[in-house]
Amino acid sequence: MQFYDSEIKVLNILWRYGELAAGEVAKILGEEEGWKRTTTYTMLQKCIDKGYVRRSEKGFRCRATMTREEAQMSSVSERFFGGHFSRKNCP
Repeated sequence: MQFYDSEIKVLNILWRYGELAAGEVAKILGEEEGWKRTTTYTMLQKCIDKGYVRRSEKGFRCRATMTREEAQMSSVSERFFGGHFSRKNCP
């Protein structure tokens, strides 16, 4: 699983603060990255579509579906093993 920089920015906010309303994520990314609210909502939707973020309908609360460590391991696996890491790939 390879992440775009913009996806990592969204995930970093959720990893840092935990579950947040979409509006709170937009406010933080606006302050820290200069993103417009629509940019944040678009990126949140892309992360939801890819399964990186889960959003509840009530309050539009968002949370990451994986830990930072799981994302790092997934990215390493994709980079070195084409996403097909398993014990049988190891000597």
